Amino acid sequence: MILSRLLGALLAMALCVDPACSAAPQPAAAPTVDSGIHKVSLVHRSRLAAKPATDLAVHHFSPYLHPAGLVAYSPGDYVTADGRSLVALSFDDGPDKVNTPKVLNILREAGVHATFFLIGLHVERDPAEARQIVAEGHEVGPHGYRHRAMSRMTDAELHIDMASSVAALRTVAPEARIAWFRPPEGACDARVVAEAASFQMDTIRWDIDPKDWQEGRTAPEVVDAVLSHLHPGAVVLLHSVHSATAEALPTILREGAARGYQFVTVSEWWAAGHPAKPTAAAENGRQHPEEGDAASPSLTAR
Repeated sequence: MILSRLLGALLAMALCVDPACSAAPQPAAAPTVDSGIHKVSLVHRSRLAAKPATDLAVHHFSPYLHPAGLVAYSPGDYVTADGRSLVALSFDDGPDKVNTPKVLNILREAGVHATFFLIGLHVERDPAEARQIVAEGHEVGPHGYRHRAMSRMTDAELHIDMASSVAALRTVAPEARIAWFRPPEGACDARVVAEAASFQMDTIRWDIDPKDWQEGRTAPEVVDAVLSHLHPGAVVLLHSVHSATAEALPTILREGAARGYQFVTVSEWWAAGHPAKPTAAAENGRQHPEEGDAASPSLTAR
């Protein structure tokens, strides 16, 4: 028995010395922008995502999450007829009274519309600034009520936080189409995606983060971090409540345009690359919280 096994092993080694012997297959490299495919989203329909599974950890999610199906996109889909490359421009954490108005002035002068993901408490604190965002034609979406990581909430906390953040937006934008949700800290699991979809919202992250939220971050650092990573179909994350962002924005818009990029809202970005795939806002759930959903946050554990 031992002799036969030894002979077998020697025979296998001899065969692999043969040049015709093919090497063991190696895992394929992850697709890159240069290879034509950039990102792939994951599929989590509400009925399949009652409880998060261990294989649905935060780090397994791509930046772009859509409950309607698996989505791969090519950068070519984001090049317009006149050769400009589309980039989604988004701002988190607003509104505030100091820097958000500066950001709005810069966008107005540049003729650019963006998507603002607003914190519920900030909307209630600064409703005039939130209304100005909507009045100037920008897209809005919720970014949590208190900017807490929703993936660490209980089911009840998650539902109340989502409903509260949507309700806060509705007070300043009763007729606006709210199609996109961005999870605070980018932290989400299958429950969070499903909860957003129940309010007719898709969940989106980003793939360019210049870390303008970091203390001590300078405007030139923010500019360099954005411009050095721009590519067709990118989703840029900025924060409208920081002075470095307001200082960096004119250069980002000017230099980006000079390089052939066109900054658009998230919905415009999505429509360009996925004309046949509607967002959850077009096919699922509800937009207005049911009576009692948006209970006073002070009565809930947070």
